Amino acid sequence: PRWLIGADLRQAGKRLLWGGGAGLAYSAIYLIVIVSTFFGDPDVAGVIQPGGEEFFFILAMAGVIAVLAVGVLKRNRAAAVLLLCFFVVVMLTLFGMAAFGFGPGKLQTLPFHLVFAYLFFQGLRGVLTWHSLTRPGYTADAVTNTDTASIAAEDDTDFDFDTDIDLDIEADNETLER
Repeated sequence: PRWLIGADLRQAGKRLLWGGGAGLAYSAIYLIVIVSTFFGDPDVAGVIQPGGEEFFFILAMAGVIAVLAVGVLKRNRAAAVLLLCFFVVVMLTLFGMAAFGFGPGKLQTLPFHLVFAYLFFQGLRGVLTWHSLTRPGYTADAVTNTDTASIAAEDDTDFDFDTDIDLDIEADNETLER
């Protein structure tokens, strides 16, 4: 779908960085929080020390997200899809448990997690856009923010950018009408 896959390689690179960087930042934040609360002073007011199971769950979750974030930065489509899906499933489970009074999740942190879910989605868009634009068989209509003179010079052909795009769009429309 066009809304999911963009047409600008520079924007795809930015989205890759947003998604991968957000994953690494999320992992670092959770690692710092869980280690400081687990090994911190138990007498500090307002700090709930996690149990051993929660500690290892959050530690494993942060590790998985960090590994998948590195995969996003390496432009791996499977890592991008898994990062978003893993995050959404884990957060739905934790917030579902919190809504019914079980588990470590706190509903007050929902906006914080929604921001990261959005950034992971942007990382997925960046990876899919990057792959669609760097494929050998991509079409000319996918290249919208590129210098057309450099494309024509590289091809050594008489490439009429506007005419070829119009013909491609007309062909696509005819195919859809059938």
